[in-house]
Amino acid sequence: MQFPELADGSLYYPSGQAMLEAQLACQDRLAQVNALSPTAPNRQAAYAALFAAAGPGCHVAGALTANWGGAHVRLGAGVTIGCGVMLVDDGPIAIGARTVLAARVTVATGAHPVWPALRAAGYVHNQAVRIGADCVLGVGATVLPGVTIGDGAWVAPGSVVDRDVPAASHVGGVPAKLLKKEADFTMKMEQLSNGDLYLPNDAALMKEQMHWQDLQAKYNQTLPSEQSKRAALLTEMFGQIGEGCYIEAPLHANWGGHHCTFGKAIYANYGLTMVDDGPITVGDNTMFGPNVVLATAGHPVEASLRAQGYQYNLPIVIGKNCWFGAGAIVLPGVTIGDNVVVGAGAVVTHDLPSNVVAVGSPAKVLRQVNAYDHAFYYKDRRIDWDAIGEDAK
Repeated sequence: MQFPELADGSLYYPSGQAMLEAQLACQDRLAQVNALSPTAPNRQAAYAALFAAAGPGCHVAGALTANWGGAHVRLGAGVTIGCGVMLVDDGPIAIGARTVLAARVTVATGAHPVWPALRAAGYVHNQAVRIGADCVLGVGATVLPGVTIGDGAWVAPGSVVDRDVPAASHVGGVPAKLLKKEADFTMKMEQLSNGDLYLPNDAALMKEQMHWQDLQAKYNQTLPSEQSKRAALLTEMFGQIGEGCYIEAPLHANWGGHHCTFGKAIYANYGLTMVDDGPITVGDNTMFGPNVVLATAGHPVEASLRAQGYQYNLPIVIGKNCWFGAGAIVLPGVTIGDNVVVGAGAVVTHDLPSNVVAVGSPAKVLRQVNAYDHAFYYKDRRIDWDAIGEDAK
């Protein structure tokens, strides 16, 4: 490592000119690789070249974010990194062979001291993260600095891992704790997020699901004035939910939001329905109109499998600052970028890029978000920017 202070765990000041220039060069290289077409024949080789080491067979889905462009990350053979993964690789990150980091996973090595004067002065420290071989980190999971995860561990979607995880164990929650469940049940829980066919009427799964639906029923029975009670229930129900979220009751979710990761300041109008058998991730400041449906579950076309009750789930990922009109539907496996507006009644069957307006069934991109939208908020009604708060400008 070019700068030893990044790896030894000591306090350091990260704004020296040489360090900043080196970091920006790494970030430039990562940006160039992210810009390559998914079909570019050299794309995976270009990603591999960014890392300190990368064994054969590694695959990066794209839109990778890394503080040092992956320069302080070592990958074993066959590592899979999903779309939108964030590697805070100010310090060393080691990931073992055949491990999978699902979409929107964050692995962080950088931390700030508790003492406010040191933070104000800009001091940081890095603690190495080590993730073993044959691990699975579910959608939206976060691994904090200094954590070691043993071989064969499984981290549930939306979990925050703040301490070491033993090998072959299964953890979940915020903060992540050991899941004390029988092995066969744990395997069934994995099937909820990995796209495999499974039987959702399994007795152990249904018992677990009922717990979260009971909490949801309590939420839907609260009075609108019981805001603190609602906030506490949302924190308990959801896999992860940020500050300032407001969800009108009734909320309908197969698992009561347990498989959902919500960012900050998300608003959902009445009747939000989330088929959250699989993972649903929603970015900050997104808004849902009445009766929006987010469905991760699907059923096979083969009639004999449907007759037996088989199902599969594919994750939904929604970016920041999106708006979904009344009655919009998002289908399994869809990823939607930032600042997207989905028209009322639209059925989103395919991925949508950032900064577009999409309408129709199936939803198609109508246009880009553009200068007109900065001037007018509705038809010929102009935005009076002088009257708008500074934080919105």
